[in-house]
Amino acid sequence: MLHRFQANRGILLAGAVAYYALLSLIPLIILLLVALSHVVDQTQLLALLTRYLEQLVKRHRKLTCWRHRKLTLLVNTVIQ
Repeated sequence: MLHRFQANRGILLAGAVAYYALLSLIPLIILLLVALSHVVDQTQLLALLTRYLEQLVKRHRKLTCWRHRKLTLLVNTVIQ
């Protein structure tokens, strides 16, 4: 089974499917927002979207700061 997967370049095909799935998420999200704007009040939808994006950015910032601190500690350890 693994031999057939490798013979058919399964890793390459799986990567292509993942790439195109990720690439198609942006238009899907835009379509969902347009559709929801006809059902839900636009100001409520924008407020909800803004709140979720702010939470996402805060989480990313915390993760980035944690990685930066870890990298700084590692570099300081190597230098000393």
